[in-house]
Amino acid sequence: NEFILTRLRTMWGADIQQMKYKFGEELYDYCLTNAKKYLNNQLLKIENGKLKLTRKGIFISDGIMSDLMWVK
Repeated sequence: NEFILTRLRTMWGADIQQMKYKFGEELYDYCLTNAKKYLNNQLLKIENGKLKLTRKGIFISDGIMSDLMWVK
């Protein structure tokens, strides 16, 4: 969760391959599955293997990040 929270708030974004390597396939799949609606609505983008907020997405970033966080 901290990875998502801290990385998405930067201009560099969250490296999705690093997320998969560090936290496993299950978290990777969970995050990307939940990111799809934001990707489709152009609130998130994947650029050079990094998940990033778009300019439009910055304004609702707290909601986006909470949907991407792993909750068991």
